[in-house]
Amino acid sequence: MHRTPTNLDYPTIPAARRPLPRIGKTRRKTVLALRTGHYTEVAPYRELRPQGTADWYLSCTLRGSGVYRQPDVEFATRPGDLVVLEPGAYHDHGCDERTEWEFIWVRVAARAQWVEQLQSLPLVGKKLRRLSIPDGDAALRQRMRDALLRCHKESCIGMDRLSGEFALHALHEVILLAARASPNAGHRPQASPAIRSIIERLVEHLDQRHTLASLARTARMSPSHLSYRFKRETGSSVIAYLLNMRVRQAAQLLEHPERRIQDVAAAVGLHDPFYFSRQFRRFYAMSPRQYQAKANARNR
Repeated sequence: MHRTPTNLDYPTIPAARRPLPRIGKTRRKTVLALRTGHYTEVAPYRELRPQGTADWYLSCTLRGSGVYRQPDVEFATRPGDLVVLEPGAYHDHGCDERTEWEFIWVRVAARAQWVEQLQSLPLVGKKLRRLSIPDGDAALRQRMRDALLRCHKESCIGMDRLSGEFALHALHEVILLAARASPNAGHRPQASPAIRSIIERLVEHLDQRHTLASLARTARMSPSHLSYRFKRETGSSVIAYLLNMRVRQAAQLLEHPERRIQDVAAAVGLHDPFYFSRQFRRFYAMSPRQYQAKANARNR
């Protein structure tokens, strides 16, 4: 059995007797909102938590095979498989006698905007999800593997908030890749180069004022033609798409307790604080201040 360093490691004793720290309690003080491990295990390795955990659990098989069980479900993983257990899910995984199992696991208090993405993955048990990356998609497997390794590395080496953010950003990349690859995603075909260039401009200059006319001049189209093309290829109007981007980005910025609400609003191009608050409440059913306080409490 080989394990790389982990920011939450246990002595080598049977899993059923391992003292599982409560969320937020580790053997050293940490500012991270997630915990990770990179393990290579052989039988009789097993982790059994009938009541599950209070956070989300993700694991990705890098080599070999592991086995996940619930009262009515049992399956073996393959390299490239991503398994997700929601909070409170019956949790039983381990090795069979025929193979080593190398995998990376992450436990995280998922940010609000991640939950919908995680729940787009195929459901195979009670609060148990599994995404299998096809053998032919080696590039996607490698990208997910690299992002998970970055997540694990940053969570191990850093005790400062920047390392924590790097780890969380790497994990979010994994979640986005999985959501896009999920057969339940229902995502649209890739936008044309002209529409992608408009989206890239919005992303790069989110704090600036944009109008349909100014974007149409950039794309060398008439406003009506741009409006038609954008709606057809993205399923949303330009203005609605931009507002969605701004509010979602604001939610990520509000994860940092030191940021002032008015600064966040200005950073995403919503300079009227009353309008910003009203639109934010439409998306998240709470005020920006309430969202920031909730995120701060979760990340302590």
